[in-house]
Amino acid sequence: MTKRHDISYLAGIIDGEGCISINHSKKTNEYRLRISITSTDRILLDWVQERYGGYIYERKKQLPHHRRKYEWIIFAHRPQEQFLKLLADTLIIKQDRAQLGLSLLALAGQRGIEVREQREKIKLALSELNSGSRND
Repeated sequence: MTKRHDISYLAGIIDGEGCISINHSKKTNEYRLRISITSTDRILLDWVQERYGGYIYERKKQLPHHRRKYEWIIFAHRPQEQFLKLLADTLIIKQDRAQLGLSLLALAGQRGIEVREQREKIKLALSELNSGSRND
C-alpha cells in the first residue's frame, strides 16, 4: 500500500517536473498517452521507479555545459491508468491533464470515426493546456 505522503510528494513532483501529453502517430493513427518526469537528479527518479514502476532513460546533454538529465516514463495503459487514478485528486496544476489522460485511456480498444474524433479532441485539449495558451 502506498503511503499518503508518498502520493502527495509524487503529485508535487508531477505538478512541477512532470509532463502528461499525447503523441499521435500519423503512420499508425495511434494516440499514445505519455507520462514522464525529467530531472537532473537520478535519485529522485529511482525513488519514483521503485514505488511506481516505469523506466528511466538518460537524455543527451543539449550543450556541453549542461548537467546530465534523466527521464522517467510509464508506458503501458493499465499502469498509466492506475498511476493517474492514484494522483488525480492530489494534483493541483496538472489535475485537468490527468483527467484528459484518463479519458483517452478509457477509449482504448474502441474503434470508429467518432472514437477517433474524441481522441483528437482530447489530444488538442491537452496540447492547449500544455502550451499555456488557454484563457483563465
